[in-house]
Amino acid sequence: MKVTQEELAQRQVVLNIEVEPQDLEPYLQRAHRQLAQRVDVPGFRKGKAPRSLVERLVGHETFLHEALHAAVPDLTDRAVTEQGLEISSMPDVEIVETDPSVLLKATVPLTPGVELADYRSLRIDLPPVELEEGAVDEAVEELRRESSPWEPVDRPIQMDDLVVMDLAGAVDGQYVLNQTNASYVISQEPFPAAGFGEALVGMKRDETREFTLTFPDDETISENVKGKPCNFVVTAKESKERHLPELDDEFAKGVGNGFDSLEALREDIRNRLSESKRRDAVRAHEADVVERVLQDSRVELPPLLIEREVDHLLEEMQESSGQRQKDVDAYVASLGKSEEEVRAELHPRAVERLTRAAVLSQIADREQVEVSPEALEEEADAMVQGSGAQGDQMQNFLAEPRNRDAVARNLRTRLTVQRLGEIAQGIVEPGGTEEQETPEGEEKEAANASQETDQA
Repeated sequence: MKVTQEELAQRQVVLNIEVEPQDLEPYLQRAHRQLAQRVDVPGFRKGKAPRSLVERLVGHETFLHEALHAAVPDLTDRAVTEQGLEISSMPDVEIVETDPSVLLKATVPLTPGVELADYRSLRIDLPPVELEEGAVDEAVEELRRESSPWEPVDRPIQMDDLVVMDLAGAVDGQYVLNQTNASYVISQEPFPAAGFGEALVGMKRDETREFTLTFPDDETISENVKGKPCNFVVTAKESKERHLPELDDEFAKGVGNGFDSLEALREDIRNRLSESKRRDAVRAHEADVVERVLQDSRVELPPLLIEREVDHLLEEMQESSGQRQKDVDAYVASLGKSEEEVRAELHPRAVERLTRAAVLSQIADREQVEVSPEALEEEADAMVQGSGAQGDQMQNFLAEPRNRDAVARNLRTRLTVQRLGEIAQGIVEPGGTEEQETPEGEEKEAANASQETDQA
């Protein structure tokens, strides 16, 4: 096998691979064995016909195609290894010619080139954490509301009522909601669309109302209804109101595992709210630090890697929309846009995700952030416990080495972000290597950048 390399811009190279007869021969033999099992050759049992007869029967092009199906990825991998290339995604391979010899052209995306910011000198203080006045009172009142029983009422619907209803909602003439005896607490929350609760206020038992509301245009809404008007038809069947208990020591004894007094309950709530606020502050601080590091770092991404990440984003959109069963063309058509338009919209997000992954991976290498087997096991256990009734399914999911590796990568990223936040506060000293990495000192973890997610 003869390989020549052409340098391209933006972290990509082209490998011209001339496949010599001895390189192709094992794959021709494999093609013979596979085709001989699938075709009938008069006078021979399945799998026993000579190669020349099998090739003559199926045709030379079909025979060669069968051999190349396995040969192309194997020989490309071999060429990449021989050239000592660190790649970030699978090469894009074109069969240039097959006669008189097989020539392949492989466009290879290298690992991103990263020039890190001087994150070790960055200092951003964690802001002080203080509870807002009245936060404990609001939490106690919410507990009171949650623990209150519902009692039937015979009056027009009011805010905060629990209403049993038949509900239908149609977008572009197609039902997106069709529920019987559904229970909704009437509130000003924008669910299922802004203004839904207000539209029901004043309804009486067995009354039907029809109204139109628009779904929000944000990431929480499926693509097929995002930003579109929906025609709702609601029939009220029953209304209930809360019967609020007295706020006293007896109430506190019935909350959770029970508290000796109302003041003990309030103290517990105060501690939990403070801890939650501290965690939120730490996350916001870490996000600020990462954003600063990303702004001051320089990353060069291979175009092919970006296109693969766009593919992943498109798959995620399709899956979240509930239209996974459709092919990509049908799904894109349902959005009312061309595939080029959708891919162009996703391009900045793909660049952002890959850039973040490459920078954090480089920092993880430099700071020598590692995930211990114990930490990975603890993370896996937490995921199983957090899956509730689907715990067995999660356990089976994590039994797959590929999925467990993804969990380990995500955990390593989280630990790296935590380390950055601590460095920026001056809590810990930077660790790992002292020399600034050059773009050629590439991070191997960035090869998996397009597979990284917020959840495994």
